[in-house]
Amino acid sequence: MNQRLFYHPLYTTQRLLDAGFTFRSIQDLIDQQKIVRIKRGLYVPADRIHHQHECAFSLFPEALFCLMSAAFVYGYVYQQPKQIYIAANKNESRIKYRSDFLDIKTMYRDNKYFMLGHDQTVFNGHHIHITDRERTVLDCIRHRNMIGSHAYHKVIEGYIEDPKKDVIALICYAKKMRIFKKVKLIFEPWIEDFTLLTEKAEPMCAKINAVVMDHEA
Repeated sequence: MNQRLFYHPLYTTQRLLDAGFTFRSIQDLIDQQKIVRIKRGLYVPADRIHHQHECAFSLFPEALFCLMSAAFVYGYVYQQPKQIYIAANKNESRIKYRSDFLDIKTMYRDNKYFMLGHDQTVFNGHHIHITDRERTVLDCIRHRNMIGSHAYHKVIEGYIEDPKKDVIALICYAKKMRIFKKVKLIFEPWIEDFTLLTEKAEPMCAKINAVVMDHEA
């Protein structure tokens, strides 16, 4: 196969044609199991099938990745999650992120929580929308039974050790999401000055609430 295409996670039909392939040779690549068609006009190299998140980052650049997908990006878990977690507004189409190839779990959210913790980053060359560290941890707390006990504890441990964590933002988000008591119970024994930071958080919490309300309007 053309080596200059080897490192791309996704090929379009047009990209393959521009590289010198014909429709017949593209079909030959499929028959030889060198590429896999994931949807009309889009292909992935067969030896990169296990890189499902990279495929999703390319296929859905506008998507908001959350929960264990975000935890994977932040390094809280080292193994790529089996499912790809995407947050969606509850009013979005139920087929927008459907894929026969990728195992996507779409998490539909109320408008009042959707933009809370929305962030952007670059991961392995992909510019992606992602929940920030604090929203990611809170989502994992809320969905502990779904992600499993082992993954849950890895995320909590990873966040506690993360030098980039923002505890005040965590406190404000938790209050907005009405899970502050649970968050305090989890983190107060492990994060120094958690109680003091809670007292200092009020001005930032007011700003966060104002931003969220602007997005709701």
